[in-house]
Amino acid sequence: MRRTSAPKGYCGFGGHWQDRKVEWFWGMDEVLHQADLPIICCCGSHQLLGFSFSRDLHQTPLLCDEPMGKLLPENDRPRRAGELGGYFVAEGFYPIRRTKDDPLFNSLPETMLMRCWHYCEVKDLPPGFELLATSGQYGIEAMRHKSRPVYGTQFHPEFYEAPFLDGCTLLHNFAGIVNDFWSQRS
Repeated sequence: MRRTSAPKGYCGFGGHWQDRKVEWFWGMDEVLHQADLPIICCCGSHQLLGFSFSRDLHQTPLLCDEPMGKLLPENDRPRRAGELGGYFVAEGFYPIRRTKDDPLFNSLPETMLMRCWHYCEVKDLPPGFELLATSGQYGIEAMRHKSRPVYGTQFHPEFYEAPFLDGCTLLHNFAGIVNDFWSQRS
């Protein structure tokens, strides 16, 4: 059976950026810039995090998909014929390589296996962010704000299954980051 939509329980973003009004995201933009809380953004919200810190959304007339790349006949990447205009779609468990140590990756191997389901990417690291992980398909798999516990992951840590449990560990680590945040506040 061929799956045509994301599995149930997915966070992220279904659709195309250019099909939405930018002002629909102004509230999220304010939260991302002003909230003094740990935040993790996955998949589409990772892309929104990139948009939010790379430009002024109140002055941006349109957000557009930023696909990873076109599939060429000589590419040996997995294919989904006829879908998404011939662009590469990362769909499945892929190796994600940590580029920097961070509490988000405690007890995870340097190369993790995480569930991916996307064809767009954050093209450039936003100002004030540092790269945490990359992959063979995508340059910015995980990033973190340099002075706040605001994270973005292009992959889906919330979708894990045996034997691919690295996403579960990452979410447990993020819960620890949240716990430490509140412990330091009290």
